[in-house]
Amino acid sequence: MEECGYFEDLKKSCKTEQEADSRQENVRELLNALTGYCQRHPRDGARGFLDGLVLEQEREEEKAEERDGVTLMTLHAAKGLEYPEVWLVGAEDGFLPYERSKSEGTVEEERRLLYVGITRARHRLTITHCSTRRKFGSVMSCTPSPFLLELAGEGVESGSMEDILSAPMSDEEVSDGFAQMRAMLNG
Repeated sequence: MEECGYFEDLKKSCKTEQEADSRQENVRELLNALTGYCQRHPRDGARGFLDGLVLEQEREEEKAEERDGVTLMTLHAAKGLEYPEVWLVGAEDGFLPYERSKSEGTVEEERRLLYVGITRARHRLTITHCSTRRKFGSVMSCTPSPFLLELAGEGVESGSMEDILSAPMSDEEVSDGFAQMRAMLNG
């Protein structure tokens, strides 16, 4: 990696020396794991190693699906995972896109991260934003992320929390809700 200049290119793509060191260490760990695998399975080579990684990731995803509960994570950590239901909270201007990304010119990266979050939901996606937020002891007014305007279209519902919660439910939604409660109680 050093001979081909990969580590030098990696350094250039990082904002801090610590980030570059961490990324280099990750690459070294990957290479050590590959070397160990190839020693244990000389016929399989890199292809077998990569196939094993994919299978392990699929097993982890299956385990995550089987668990009951809530998983909290950042959009950065969500890459490669999927969930039946996803809630993206805090979709306000200044958070998404992050204020610093506007001055650094990395708004497109923030848009891509939102797309990553959106595509993690298999069945239902809910995106929320606040009208006010307490920051440094003061209540501040918030505006929705400009990215939300780009999402308008079929299948997108928007409204205040009061509007959404007071909307009448269909008979099917009520029946499904009770069926889910029964299933949880019967364990």
